[in-house]
Amino acid sequence: MINKRQRNRIKKVLPFYIVKTKELLKTKGLEYTDDYIRHVFSGVRNNIIIEKAILEAYQRKLQELQDLEAEKEKLFQKK
Repeated sequence: MINKRQRNRIKKVLPFYIVKTKELLKTKGLEYTDDYIRHVFSGVRNNIIIEKAILEAYQRKLQELQDLEAEKEKLFQKK
């Protein structure tokens, strides 16, 4: 189960977690409603597949942000 502190961190980095989670699940051939994903996220329901998808979406977004920062650093590096 995703706890409150983790939910807050995910929401800051990935405000559209439902959309990204649904996209990931669709690539795996799985379909869940927005409400069901929201219920798993808030702890009302338990579904390990959805939890893993939420965390994977979060991890991908973090990596994307890190890559962007590295690219900016490289671009604006003083020579």
